Amino acid sequence: MRNMIILVILLSVGLLAASTEKATPQELIKKCEEASKLIEEKGDAALTEINNKNGQFVWKDSYVFVINTKTLRIAAHPMNSTLVGLDVKTTKDRNGNYWAIEMVKVGIGEGAGWVQYEWPKAGENEVSDKVSYVKKVPGTDYIVAAGIYDYTKEDVEKILKK
Repeated sequence: MRNMIILVILLSVGLLAASTEKATPQELIKKCEEASKLIEEKGDAALTEINNKNGQFVWKDSYVFVINTKTLRIAAHPMNSTLVGLDVKTTKDRNGNYWAIEMVKVGIGEGAGWVQYEWPKAGENEVSDKVSYVKKVPGTDYIVAAGIYDYTKEDVEKILKK
């Protein structure tokens, strides 16, 4: 009986640790590269996989989402399907940042880069600091992005320099 209780405690701690594991900036880059390649290969059909909450583009505490650079509408968002199709060109965070416009500028202008803004964590209403890696998908009107919470752009740049 004692061994069973210890096993249950260990499993509970392990599950809690797994659910709170944080994505790294390196993982954001890798997942965006993979999503970009999938869209290049499969076109709009790839959006089904990116929208899959249980798919390869949702991991740890992060996920890949997609914005159409021409319409500034969310094309894929696995954590909140009601956002798909949403026009985000006039959406700003509480600091007045037009985050979607900034993402498109970075994607089109630089090909890839980091954008800092505020966004609620999955399942929460309060906003948190978030920084997303953004990548333009070559030959399409899409950018892919994935972010991490409670980091600034400067934090991410320091981590990547290590």
